[in-house]
Amino acid sequence: MQAGDSIGTGSWSDGYAAIDHLELGAGVALHNVSVSGRTMLTGFGQRASELFVFCATDLTCVLLIEQGTNDLSAGTTAATLYNERAIPFVATAKAAGFYVVLNSVLPRDDAGWNADKERERQAYNAMVRANAAGADAINDVASDAQIGDAAIPGASFFADRLHLNARGQQRLAAITAAVIRDVVRRSPRLPAPRS
Repeated sequence: MQAGDSIGTGSWSDGYAAIDHLELGAGVALHNVSVSGRTMLTGFGQRASELFVFCATDLTCVLLIEQGTNDLSAGTTAATLYNERAIPFVATAKAAGFYVVLNSVLPRDDAGWNADKERERQAYNAMVRANAAGADAINDVASDAQIGDAAIPGASFFADRLHLNARGQQRLAAITAAVIRDVVRRSPRLPAPRS
């Protein structure tokens, strides 16, 4: 299952969303609960009603958190995004029985994005990589040579200076599948007892 934003929905890529093309094999159901413009704050706030209902105790449930760029664009600092949103999101998803995969945030260069926001994106990605949140896996898409920090938003993998085109989504699918493939093979995680 994916909690995402416009990158997660496949906006600007003719509807090609990477999460729908992971090719993880028979018996793996995918739910894409991505919404264009969604922040991690909103995703975290709606976890019980929109996300956690998909996890059953007899199944291996994986939550891919592909959010954060909209929080940063709105002026949220890296520290706030990571400490007050990502960490509790990961913790509550794990307590609900999910294995959690946390994405780093892809580069962007659209209107309104500036050097301060870029510094916050870089700082947030450093926190994601350090993994104090205890995510079960990190999907470090920002380190990829083709769509990550070395890429130029707006080049061959981007539809504009923010969104991936179909080719970029295909690259995202390949990166994500390599990370998630091992996680979906794990035994189901039992939800934490409620106090």
